[in-house]
Amino acid sequence: MSSSNPLLKSIADQFFNLHVCSLFTVSGYCLLIYDWLLTFPDEVNYMWNGRLTTVRALYFFNRYTAPLVSTPAHRVLVSCADWM
Repeated sequence: MSSSNPLLKSIADQFFNLHVCSLFTVSGYCLLIYDWLLTFPDEVNYMWNGRLTTVRALYFFNRYTAPLVSTPAHRVLVSCADWM
């Protein structure tokens, strides 16, 4: 049995690539949440006090849309492993 089936090798490579992709997705999401938690006290001190300006509105938009957008994307990539 020294010869291996190229189809099985291709399928195994695809599963490995899917697993690596899932790990990178999870690690990126964890870094995003970690950064969000580290800077949250400073955000409360510096950004929540005072009136809402254009710069603050852009900051809040950028700050809170990233986790909202990446959460469904993360869920889709991780759940792909279920049907493969």
